[in-house]
Amino acid sequence: MNYIAKILLNSFYGRFGMDDNFTEISILDSKLYSNFEKKHADLQRISDIIELDDKILVQAHRYNMEILLDNGSETQNINIAIASAITGYARIYMSQFKNNPNFKLFYSDTDSIYINKPLSKEYISSSELGKLKLEYICNKDILNI
Repeated sequence: MNYIAKILLNSFYGRFGMDDNFTEISILDSKLYSNFEKKHADLQRISDIIELDDKILVQAHRYNMEILLDNGSETQNINIAIASAITGYARIYMSQFKNNPNFKLFYSDTDSIYINKPLSKEYISSSELGKLKLEYICNKDILNI
């Protein structure tokens, strides 16, 4: 259950924080290009047009957060506030390791740290959600090989 919860939390961050700019490539008949341009002017920005005999390849970037399908339903569920809250909580939680004078911190991101000595057992669990899991002990660095 903990693994499922972790995967869901990571997926929520990815879903809500994803970039809403998409590249779309269409190949259409040259005669239909002006209709295409008028129909999609509010949803995309045309970045490249390549003529292919009687066809045209059109590359466009969508920029709306609410891109609609033909039936009017929304295809995006982006919420930067939720993604920001997730990473903000991670920064708050990880600050206890970043600002700890008891060890030297070499690297950290939202859910991992590399330090110079073992971490207290109260912070480590391979099964409890919200705790760190010891995955590797590094005995050499690039300077001491």
